[in-house]
Amino acid sequence: EIPLYLGAEGPKNVALGAELCQGWVPMFISPYRMGVYEQALSTAAPDFEIAATITVNVNDDVNEALLPIKQQVGFYAGGMGAKSYNLHKNHIARLGFADAAEEIQDLFMSGERMRAIEAVPDALADEISLVGSKERILERIQDWEKSPVTSLLVSTQSVDTLRFLAEELL
Repeated sequence: EIPLYLGAEGPKNVALGAELCQGWVPMFISPYRMGVYEQALSTAAPDFEIAATITVNVNDDVNEALLPIKQQVGFYAGGMGAKSYNLHKNHIARLGFADAAEEIQDLFMSGERMRAIEAVPDALADEISLVGSKERILERIQDWEKSPVTSLLVSTQSVDTLRFLAEELL
């Protein structure tokens, strides 16, 4: 049997995945805001998997480590969709960052891409990633372990980071 996972952000699509699939691959997910998905996941089977894609960036300078995450959020919430409908922007709003999502989109669509990236709240970027020193990452990964997330799909540009995670977690 090959399991079927659905990549989704919107509540109706998450609910569809919970109803018909064995797992869900969310984007921009926070272990601290899982209540946002409670209703959509209410029909999920007990063995339903949540395989979260997460950027991991080992760097003692947290602000520097957050920059790639802020760039990604700024691009998706700002420019991946029409002004009238951007599912990524809507998702960021559901996570509790509605004002920031609006500002990001306005700045991005007016051509001020760097300002759009700067408008991504550090708290949001930090919640949806694992960044900082190795010690900080190991501390924060405990929050993911306490959440309903069952797997982390690690995105990193460093073999050393991947090796560090494998040695610490496997």
